Amino acid sequence: MTIVRATAIIAAFVALVLTGCNQDTTRAPASPGPDPLVTGAYPQITMAGGLVGLIVQGRPIVESATTSSPLRVTVPIRSVQDGPTRVQYQFTWLDSSGRPVGHSGWKYELVPPRMERFFESNALSTKAVDWQLEIKVAS
Repeated sequence: MTIVRATAIIAAFVALVLTGCNQDTTRAPASPGPDPLVTGAYPQITMAGGLVGLIVQGRPIVESATTSSPLRVTVPIRSVQDGPTRVQYQFTWLDSSGRPVGHSGWKYELVPPRMERFFESNALSTKAVDWQLEIKVAS
């Protein structure tokens, strides 16, 4: 009887070791989660967190592209603080599929206290039909 128990214990131990050896310990690469803004509601104007509450935007002025002139956008930005605000901004131009077709490049702007400035740019291509504006603290 002891031999049967010993054999059963050894068999159980071997089975545990063998099943443990067959486990794949490599992990698949991580993948990003889904974007909750995929529905097309991504804001056209975004800014870095350090500017929240320091500047506000007015209604953008958009001049659509024609066969001879590209899309042109002007966005009024106003400081709501008592000191100057140093920012950089960049427009991204998008085609009808939402793909980037160019950037304006980063531009520096000093927004005086309680004053309005106009961030504006032209698309580099007549293929641009939409735009996004990114604003960040000047570095």
